[in-house]
Amino acid sequence: MLQTSSSLDLSKFTPTEVVIPENATQAEWTELHRVVLLCKKASTKWLQQSRGFAAEKWGMDFVNDTEVQLELDLGIALLDQPPEPDSGDKTRAMGAVQGIAKKFQHWQSKMSDEFTEWNPEQLRQAIELLEPIESQVRHLRELLASR
Repeated sequence: MLQTSSSLDLSKFTPTEVVIPENATQAEWTELHRVVLLCKKASTKWLQQSRGFAAEKWGMDFVNDTEVQLELDLGIALLDQPPEPDSGDKTRAMGAVQGIAKKFQHWQSKMSDEFTEWNPEQLRQAIELLEPIESQVRHLRELLASR
């Protein structure tokens, strides 16, 4: 259960912003920021549990299709774009990898039955487009093996 001090007004939180009063003290801001960080941590677990429930009950295709549509409806897909490669923001790298993986899984679940129908040129194009991902995975495996 979310524990907050009696002075923290949860109505300051909306899906698009947190309202921080201009006269907030360091202690008040610290408490508010603690709640924000706790929500960030908890939301990852909540998403895993929710996806797991739906996948077990209705399958991953349903989860992927529904989640993509919900994200579009909520404007999340547009807001959570991966950072530009030269942005210097290394803190979002794992989030970007997770987003790529999720989109790839969705694409794969939709296209897997069609691969056998592709002509040689389509297969070559797909291989060419996916090779950078394969190369990056190989590099990450090498890094892991060296640690």
